[in-house]
Amino acid sequence: MKKLLMLLFVGVAFAAPAFAADGSALYTEKGCNACHGEGGKSSVNIYPNLAGQRADYVFAQATAIRDGKRTNGGAAAMTALVATVSDEEFHAIADYLSGL
Repeated sequence: MKKLLMLLFVGVAFAAPAFAADGSALYTEKGCNACHGEGGKSSVNIYPNLAGQRADYVFAQATAIRDGKRTNGGAAAMTALVATVSDEEFHAIADYLSGL
């Protein structure tokens, strides 16, 4: 039983970083690149560049928009897009962007 639990723990421990590695795919899949550009570099002045931003900042702003706590600027346009993005997905996207 202990060996089984240990194998499960090790499997989960190795699976968590793999999810975070999907931030790039999630960024595109969730449509972030449509406004914020490929690789987080927007070519339109009204959309902020997200590449290189701190992960905690990107996460806080994105979840504030999703949760209706941020409504200024382009937040209204993003509300529908981010409505179904989970915290885990936002963390992965934020980690990806911060590494650019």
